[in-house]
Amino acid sequence: MRVVPSGGPTPPPPPTPSTGPRPAARATDPAEAEEFAPTGELARLLEAVRQAPDVRADVVADVAARLAAGELDTPAAAADAARGLLRDG
Repeated sequence: MRVVPSGGPTPPPPPTPSTGPRPAARATDPAEAEEFAPTGELARLLEAVRQAPDVRADVVADVAARLAAGELDTPAAAADAARGLLRDG
């Protein structure tokens, strides 16, 4: 017998074990596993990442110009620039 407070929803019944056949276990041996082949949007994004440069020339040029203009002559400005480079790559 289940006691439910008045006005409250009736909780769902507890799950019962399945009596049907169990699905086959997936292969854990890498030689037996299927190769992952990304498609669609994922494939396009992966290709864009592969083609992205390791060094962002635009960021380097901006920092070089700021250095040449004397904008980074203070310790605080240098720390801000370093944080930006680390954050933005």
